[in-house]
Amino acid sequence: MTQSVNARSVNSAIVDLPTKALLLGIVADIGTALGGTISPQPAITALTDSSGGTSGGNTIAAIAVASASIGADTSAATVASVNVSLGEVKNAIATLAAKVNAINAALVAAGVL
Repeated sequence: MTQSVNARSVNSAIVDLPTKALLLGIVADIGTALGGTISPQPAITALTDSSGGTSGGNTIAAIAVASASIGADTSAATVASVNVSLGEVKNAIATLAAKVNAINAALVAAGVL
C-alpha cells in the first residue's frame, strides 16, 4: 500500500518544524497501520445561499402552518399565511447553508479537507 501525507495536513503557521515532522510521521504511521493512505481531501465548495432568507445563527425557527382563509372556502390558505411560511423556509435554508459552510471551513482549517 502507498502512503501519502500532504504538507497541508499540518498548519505551519501554528506548528514549529520539528513538531510538524513528528506529526507527519505519526499520520504516515497511522496510514500504514490502517493499510492505506491518509491524505487531506479536496475542499468542498461553499454553498451559495440564494434563498433570500436570513440565517438564524444556531436556531432554525419553527415553520408556521399556512392558515385557511375565513369565509366560504376555508380549505384554501391565505396569501399572507403562505408568505409567512415561505419566509420561514427561506430563513431555515439560510441557517443550514451558514452552518454547512462553517463546518467546511473548520474541516479545512483542521487539515481534513
